[in-house]
Amino acid sequence: MGPIIGIRARFLMGTNKERIEHLESRLGAVQERLQQMEFGMNDKLHHLEEALNRLSNMLLANPESSNHGNHHQENEDGGHDSEPKGSHGCLPP
Repeated sequence: MGPIIGIRARFLMGTNKERIEHLESRLGAVQERLQQMEFGMNDKLHHLEEALNRLSNMLLANPESSNHGNHHQENEDGGHDSEPKGSHGCLPP
């Protein structure tokens, strides 16, 4: 008889108390693994949140990069020209 079949046979032939104890033990192992997975996911989400905050702070601190796709350019008086410069909102080379 193979090891898995032997375990299954012992489980099926055991008393109800032994079966319950075995199931409780297995349930405890499953709960521990779920908790480990939860901690791992929380850690990953925390790192993602930190990265997004850093990116957001960089974009807010550098308004030049956030206006890269803007079709309007400020003129010398601080106003905006209404015509786009070059194709796709970029200045010609």
